This record gives sequence, structure tokens and C-alpha cells, in this order.
Amino acid sequence: MEKLLRPDRFEADQNSPTAAKEWSHWKKLFQNYIAEAKLKEEDKLKVLINFLSHSVYDHISDCKDFSDAIKILDGIYIKPKNEIFARHLLATKKQLTSESIDQYLQSLKILAKECTFKAVSPSQYKDEYIRDAFINGIMSNSIRQRLLENDELSLERAVMQSRALEMAQKQSEAYSMPVESINHVNTEAEDEQSESMIAAIRQKCFFCGYDRHPRSSCPAREAVCRNCDKKGHFSKVCKLKKTQNSNKSNTTTSAFIANLACISANLPGALSKTVIKVRVNDMEANGLVDTGGSSSFIDDEFVQYHKIKVFPKKGQVVLASAEHSSHLKGFVCVDLSLQGHVYKDVKLSVLSKLCTDVLIGHDILQKHSKVEVTFGGPKSPLLICNMSSTAIEPNVIKPMPSFVIEPPRLFKNLASNCKPIAVKLRQYSEEDYTFIKDEIIKLLNENKCQYSMQTITLLGHQITNKSVSPDPDRLKPLLNLPPPKDAKSLKRVLGMFSHYSKWVRKFSDKIHNLILCKSFPMSSSAIADFESIKLDIANSVISSISGDEPLVVESDASNHALAATLSQNGRPIAFFSRSLSNCEKKHPSIEKEAYAIVEALRKWRHFLIGRQFKLITDQEAVSFMFNLKHSSKIKNDKIIRWRLELSCFSFDIQYRPGKENTVADTFSRVCAVVNNSNMLSDLHKSLCHPGVTRMFHWIKSKNLPFSIEDIKKLTSSCNVCAEVKPRFYKKQEGHLIKATSPFERLNIDFKGPIPSKTGNNYILTIVDEFSRFPFAIPCRDLSSATVIKCLSYLFSIFGMPAYIHSDRGAAFLSQELTTFLCTRGIATSRTTPYNPAGNGQVERYNGIIWKTVQLAIKTRGLKLEQWEAVIADALHSIRSLLCTATNCTPHERFFAHPRRSSNGGTLPSWLSCPGKVFIKKHVRASKYEPLVEEVDLVEVNPEYALVRYENGRESNVSLRDLAPVGDRTLYEEPSDRIDPKTTLQDTPTTSEPKEEMIQTDASTEGTSNELDGPRRTTRNKSTPKYLKDYVTN
Repeated sequence: MEKLLRPDRFEADQNSPTAAKEWSHWKKLFQNYIAEAKLKEEDKLKVLINFLSHSVYDHISDCKDFSDAIKILDGIYIKPKNEIFARHLLATKKQLTSESIDQYLQSLKILAKECTFKAVSPSQYKDEYIRDAFINGIMSNSIRQRLLENDELSLERAVMQSRALEMAQKQSEAYSMPVESINHVNTEAEDEQSESMIAAIRQKCFFCGYDRHPRSSCPAREAVCRNCDKKGHFSKVCKLKKTQNSNKSNTTTSAFIANLACISANLPGALSKTVIKVRVNDMEANGLVDTGGSSSFIDDEFVQYHKIKVFPKKGQVVLASAEHSSHLKGFVCVDLSLQGHVYKDVKLSVLSKLCTDVLIGHDILQKHSKVEVTFGGPKSPLLICNMSSTAIEPNVIKPMPSFVIEPPRLFKNLASNCKPIAVKLRQYSEEDYTFIKDEIIKLLNENKCQYSMQTITLLGHQITNKSVSPDPDRLKPLLNLPPPKDAKSLKRVLGMFSHYSKWVRKFSDKIHNLILCKSFPMSSSAIADFESIKLDIANSVISSISGDEPLVVESDASNHALAATLSQNGRPIAFFSRSLSNCEKKHPSIEKEAYAIVEALRKWRHFLIGRQFKLITDQEAVSFMFNLKHSSKIKNDKIIRWRLELSCFSFDIQYRPGKENTVADTFSRVCAVVNNSNMLSDLHKSLCHPGVTRMFHWIKSKNLPFSIEDIKKLTSSCNVCAEVKPRFYKKQEGHLIKATSPFERLNIDFKGPIPSKTGNNYILTIVDEFSRFPFAIPCRDLSSATVIKCLSYLFSIFGMPAYIHSDRGAAFLSQELTTFLCTRGIATSRTTPYNPAGNGQVERYNGIIWKTVQLAIKTRGLKLEQWEAVIADALHSIRSLLCTATNCTPHERFFAHPRRSSNGGTLPSWLSCPGKVFIKKHVRASKYEPLVEEVDLVEVNPEYALVRYENGRESNVSLRDLAPVGDRTLYEEPSDRIDPKTTLQDTPTTSEPKEEMIQTDASTEGTSNELDGPRRTTRNKSTPKYLKDYVTN
């Protein structure tokens, strides 16, 4: 148990975000280990050090006690949790898009552990809830930060501390508020100007501030700045200080300008001419008419004071100078009343520190014909307008304003009734509009025109109101890809999905069901994952193509379709596929592959023209023909025309083997698996509704592209087949065989009455369930005493079984047989009434045994009454022949060894007839002599064989010394064969080889007389091969 509870070595980093969890888990494992090991207190520290890494041991190296070491480690790894912040995290926790309900609930439970909830009263619970809301809603981040420094904080203490901090902030701002005069001069700018002038005269080092020198000899090269803590420069030249100073000066200047603006606003001769009284939601306010502002604004303090609801809005307002800007805090919808004019639901942007309550801009002023502001100056009125209006005749279509200005000086001398004949902006009459409309209609084809379209498809994109998205036709081949119908199509689909796996979220989880799919049609879960991956690939399509990255076109063609894909950096852009016509299917494969490239470049011309891209094909010949670097002559006119058509593109073509071109190959073979179900249904009807087996055999004989799954689906859904050949409900049959070893369970039954001369008119059949080994015992009657006598004889030979099963015969139901079996510890069972199938195994063997007996009687020409004479042979054949249910013979399964019969064993075919065989040579002069020699096989029995040697001598040998010779004609040359009629007179002779031959024969055979002639035969003998170069007498 100690080995199971032994923890691993602890070496967690204390700065890791999971350090507390790792330490708490390891600490619990270590406590369980020492509790099981029952260690002494003085040994616990030693064991603890043994399980700590060297970096963790440094923290407790000075500890002398185990409890002190644990306390130090707890303080290092378990950081104190702020209860208020923990409850804030729990209250603001939202469910993520990738989280399920169970995962979200579990994360809430984990966050709740750090909130230290306690059993409190309702008032305490109310105070804690108000405290959390109070800290969460404070606008000052500094006050919230100081409050969160307290581990335990009550509502009263939080309020008191917040008041003190707020008062301290306000008093601190009073100390730092600048007191500037109107004649304030910014000295920082002068300092910077003087510094820049001095720097222009004498250059300084940027890093140390001294005279210019090489960087390698700079004294500040290894120095660390005190302002920014960066290495390489002194603090006196640090630019961070200047930035802070400039920000401070900008803040001072802006505050000074704001003060001046406020002072000016209160002056009687400044902005007071454009200040009017307005009502905002029936609340009186000061409004400033801003004739140069495009929008209207409202002060932030006014909104907060009157508690007007603010809606979120982000933006920046630029003032007269681009350097001065302010950020919006949102907008409000109010009812505005201005000198008797009411404006409902006016949107006013919220600005902080506005010089007035409401600033009225052009969005409200443009609703009036004009705005008059009286200044009382001595000069004539100043009219500000974008276009001068002149007086025209009263019969115009649009009404003119009531005032008419003086005509320009250029037309002073013209008569008052003079009319212009051509103007830049013309007011058309009704006749003009009709004429223009008729002329436009003549120029346009009405059948090709579409008006008031909400969506426009252009150059692979779909343009709608304020949005541009990829054209759905680019993804149509992918979204219409059907589920795989067989293993080959599934393999192609898996290859395509793996190609885009890095763009699919949780790809390994979604592809799991598809990889394990072994049967077709696929399960519903596999089809759902298939569709989900397709949608993920479609969602990963690039909407905006980068001009810096190269495009890749992959093409492929099959016997049924063309396909191509367009991608960039592995991400898909568009898919293309189309089926081939009947004429195109007869074209050569090279033309199909080339046509796939041409069709793809035609379709994506707007993407590819003017860009360098890569073209990938799995046909090496096409990659050579379309290579722009090759100028060899092509004899195919069609290929030449296609090559000229592609000359306007700039591409590099690359050959890729078909097994690696997975994506395009998948789409090109879609048509091969998408078959017309109507065609298969018509075939089924025309063939008079055959079954699955005959229909599939006919489909395969005609080489039609339908699978066995398609046929099963069709036949099961055919209404005519369901009516004429109904498939009634069939209860699932149980398995009768329950035995796990021989002679464990026996089935018994009687066969008879049978005519017999000996008076044995019945057969007691006993079958072993495990091995199907049968026993058939002739009996005179059906009494229980006969059954007990037969079983006793059987038990004395094979032992006691564990279980006996029978039908409900009187002999098997008797108390005498039941007592006999129970005293020997044998359990019994019986079939239900009128259910012979319950004892089906022995019932079947009754028929098998009797059929075998009848066949044996018929073969021997005996009468039926003489069946006892052949019962032993019938049982022998049944026990020795193969049982297809167990794939072995009953004897082998019952006794676990082959059964030997009087007919002997089976011999191989090369021993079944006379011929040449090899025999083992037991006596050899050396180990380099052949191991066997060739002899003639004369006669064979199951153990021995009679063979004849080359010299005519015959001998009995064991079968284990014989071996087949094989086919010599496979290795012999025609010139090597020796004709027995050929003499040896023409063979060149020498004396030395002859002597050597005689010596060799004498050494091997012991005598040379055996070579002179046969001892028992007078047949002519051919010369051995190894003597063909010698002369013999």
C-alpha cells in the first residue's frame, strides 16, 4: 500500500499561477503516505526532504521541525485570497463559448471555494452584499485598490476608509492645482528651444550627455537609468523625464486654456451673444449655439446631476486644433426645447468639462432655414452659404426661399427678362424625364436587368448592405460533399480533413468517430462530426486575400469529375468541382488533368491574374507540358490552345503524387460515389424486386457503381417488397450452448420406438454440449431404471457431469432419477411443456444419428431391424468428422487429441502413387556429400515404404526418411538432359580422370562390382550426370 501512496518529487515554481493547487494536492498525498507508513515525528522531516527538489529545499534548509517546514511551505505556495475580489470574480463569471453547462457549473463551484461563505444572519448578509456592490461600483481605482488591500473588511470600515481616501485626494489636488496668470509664459518650451540650439552648435552623446564619442567607449554603456530602470544611459538624458514634463506642461496649458475659456464665457461681450436658455427633459439649462460644430453635446456633470441614462459610445472629438481632442463618454436621448421649437429623442454626445450645459451644433441647426445672430456691428450683414441663389421664374418645380439676393456683378447689364439657355444644374420638366427614361430603356436589355437588388455577387464576393462576404458558390463543392459510402472514399475524406486540421477547432475529438467507422452507412454520430468538420473548414475560409502571400491551386481529375482548390498559407479560399459529360469521359487522362487546370484558372481568373501563384497537379506529363520554362513542341492541338490560353498567367507548376494530393482528389471522386438512387430503384423494379444477395450479384456482374449498403437500403425501403414479402417480427434466439469444458453439461433424450430383432426398440441419446460428442445406447424400455443404468455406466468411464438437461418425459421426471442425480451432486433442468426446441441439441442429434444409421444399412444391404449392427460405425463417423459449429471434430474437442481409426492416417499426395522420391543417406563419407539420393517408390503403407535404388536393389524404409523431389524441368537446361540411347564413344577420354573415378567409387561404395551391372534387373540404366564427361565400360 505504501508503494501505491508514494508521492512524486515536488518541484513546483512558487510564481506559477497553479502553484497553490500543486502544493495542496502534493501535501495531501504526502500526508496520506506518512499516515500509512506510520512514521515517527523525528523521521517526518527527513522523509519530507527526500521528496523535495533542491530548489524547494532551499526554503526549509534551516528548519529543525517538520511542522515548521510545512508552515513555511504553506506560506510560500498558498497566497492569501482576498474575499471581496473572490466574490467579485464569482458574481461576474460568464459562460464561455467553448464551455458546456456542466463545465460552467464546475468553474463556479471552484470560484466559490475561495469566497469563504459562512452562516450569517440576514442583516450581516445584507451588509456583505452592499459592501461588495459598494467596492465594485466605486469610480476611483486608487480607492478600490486601497480597500482590496484588507483581507477582512466590513461595510462600516470600508465606508470610513473610502471617505478618508476621497478627502485626501481632493486636498492633494488643491495642493497641486496651478495658479496661472493670463500672461503665463511656458518656460519649458524655451528650455527645450535653448537646448536644441546648443545641441546644434555642439553635439552631445545621447546616452551619457557628454561630448560625442564612440558607443564602445561610452561610460553609460553598462549603467542602469534610475527613471526607467533600463540599461544603457544615464538618468540625466532619459527621455522618459522629458515626456512626463511635456505631459505636465500640456496638462497645465490645457487647464490654463480651460480657465481662460470659462472666464471668456462669462464675459458680456464674448460668447454671451450665442447663449440661450433651453429645456432638457423639462429641466432648464444653458445652451450655446455653435455654428462651427457638426454635432451637439451635453455636459457630463449635468447628466450625472439629473440622473439621465447614458448609453455606451466610443469616439473622439477634435477641437479647432488637431492637437486638442476629447473622448466621448457616451450619448443620451432627450427631449430638447429651444425657443418654442421641440425636438423629440435628440441624441446628444456626453463630454466632460463642457463650457456650458448643452452645446447645439449643425445636427439641430440644419433643421431650420436660417439662424440669425445679431451683433450690432457697423458693416452690412454677412451671409454664409455654400451657393448663391438667384431669382428664377415662378413656374419651376421646387419652391425658392422667400428672400432673393442681389445678382452677381457679371450679369448687372443684362435685361431683367433675360433667361439662361444653359445652366450647370438644370430643373427637368415631366417631358424631359419621360424622354430620358425612354432613351435609357432602349439602350438596356430588360431581360438581363435586375432592379432594387439587396445582394450583388461580384468577383467571388457577395456584397450586401454595409458588408462584403465570400461568394457561397466558392464553398458549394465543400458543403455539398456527401458522407463516404465505402472505405476508400472515407480514406480520401480523412486525408482532406487532415490537410485542413490546423484550422479546425478540437479536430482530434471530431475526427475520432470517423476514424473508428468500419461499417457503412455511417452512424448518426459519425455523420454529425462529418458535417461539423465541413462547416469548420467553411468558416476558416479567407475572406480578404493578402497580396503578399502566394496563392496555391491544386487540381485533379478522375473518370467522373474535375476538381480544384484555391488556398493561401494552407487556408482554403475557394473550391471547384464539376462532373464530366459523356464525351469528356472518353478523353485521355492527360487531357482530363490538363482540362482541370484550365477550368480552375478560368473560374478564378479574377483572383490569379497579375499575381505569381503555384499550380499543383498529380499528372507529371501535364506538369511538363504546362511548364512555362519548357519550349518543346507539343503535337496535341488542344493542349497547344490551352497552353496559349494560360500564357497570360504567371505560375510555377509542380508535380505531386496522387496519394499526396488528397484535397483535390477527394472532390474529383465525389461523383463516383454519388449515384442516382432512381436508377437503382428502376433496376430493382425491372428485375421483379429481387433480394439483397441476387440483386448484388447482378450489380457486380454488370460492374455498376452501387454498394451492398445501397442495395440493403433500397430493399428495406421498398413498399412492394414489404407487402409481398413481409418481414415478421422474430424473437431473438438464445444460445443453448453454455458449457465451458468437456463433460460439464449433458443433454439426454429417447429415440423410438424402432423395429428391432433383439427387443431394443429405443435409443438413449446423450450429447455433450461443449464438444457435441454423442452417445447412443440401445434400450428395451423408457423406464427410469434403464436411464440410471446407462448413466451409471457412462459415469464410471468419464466421471460426473455438473449438469443434465432433458425434456419432460416420464423417465426423466421420476423421483428415482432425481434422487440418483442429486446424491452425486448433479444439477438438472427440463424444458417447458410443448417446447421441444428447449432440448434442441439432442433432438437434432437424434435425427443425425438415425440418418447415418439408415445410410449405413442401405450401403450394406441390411434390413431396418438390423440397425444395431451399424450403430457403432455410425457413432464413429459422427465423432470423427468435422463439426462446423466448433470447427473441429467432436473427438478432438472432447479428448483434445486426434482420433485414430482402423482406416489409418492420411498420406500426402506424393506418397499416394509410385514415382521418384528422395531418401535420406545415413552413411556419408564426408559432410559435403549430398544428404539425400533419388530412389523409386514402389509400395507404401501408413508406416513404411518399399523403394528401389538406382542399382536395382529394393529395401523397406520408414516414411520419415522420404521427401518429395519437386519439378526438375524448372531448373534443367535442354542440353543437360542425357539421352539413354546416346553412346559414350564420342566423349573425349583421358587416363587420369578414369583412375580418379575408380578410386572415388571404391571409397564410397566399398566395391566396384555394383557399378558394373544391376543385380536384380536387366533394364537399361542412364549414366548419372556427374559421369557425363567420363567414359565408362
